[in-house]
Amino acid sequence: MNDRHEPEKWRVLCELASREQDSSKLIGLISELNRALDESLNLKMRRVCATPATQ
Repeated sequence: MNDRHEPEKWRVLCELASREQDSSKLIGLISELNRALDESLNLKMRRVCATPATQ
């Protein structure tokens, strides 16, 4: 599980991408960023679906 003190991977990738000067490396970072965002969204959706609804 994700440690709350550790930044989410996508945030780190955003920071790296914002500073990258090499276009080839930037494309790679953006691809990783997309995967990390998908993983983050999927994890959050699984948590929501696993949580019992309250009335």
